[in-house]
Amino acid sequence: MDVKQAVDKLNGLLPLAARQQQLDAELRELHRVILGTFVEQGRPLPITAAVGHLSQHSVDEAFQILAQNDLIVLDVEQQMIMGAYPLSYEVTPHVVEVNGHAINAMCALDALSVAPMFEVESDIKSSCAMGGSPLSIHMQGEQITSVDMEDDLYVGIRWQAPCGAAAHSLCRDMVFLLGQEAADKWRQRSDIEGSIFDLPTAVAIGSAFFRPLLAGSDR
Repeated sequence: MDVKQAVDKLNGLLPLAARQQQLDAELRELHRVILGTFVEQGRPLPITAAVGHLSQHSVDEAFQILAQNDLIVLDVEQQMIMGAYPLSYEVTPHVVEVNGHAINAMCALDALSVAPMFEVESDIKSSCAMGGSPLSIHMQGEQITSVDMEDDLYVGIRWQAPCGAAAHSLCRDMVFLLGQEAADKWRQRSDIEGSIFDLPTAVAIGSAFFRPLLAGSDR
């Protein structure tokens, strides 16, 4: 499966860019502000700040529309943003250090997408889904500048329709795999169709999938 095929498959399961484009201009820009706040400040956009970006919608209405489209993930009380793909305020196995902040990514693919999406420098700390071995990746934009491990690193994706928020279903099966043996074992562990990509290919997929979310903004 090449990059275009993988991106098309992801968009078929989780069409974030298409859903964003169906929103009115105010909600599209609010979504971009939410994404930017995660990277620039290392935290979700608070309700008080969201108010300043809205004139046609209440904050509650705006948050609900974005959540219903799975563009953001809200807390149980539906009052606080917990995530906006590719980043999360919830604890995940994937930590991305960017702009002096440590933020969680929804999944392995999302972690690799932050640097190219926002054209920033990032350090990724995660682990192999099979053996638990720690891994570290340094990126500058789309460039992988260093990988702190001896074995080849892969990203595995199980192609399954989200059940509820993709952050709590589809994303759980987008993982790092350290070494060919781990990749082979992962492939054999499930009846669900899965694909394994080398690191540069995974970066290209994530970049192509997420960058359209910022199209039209000043980034």
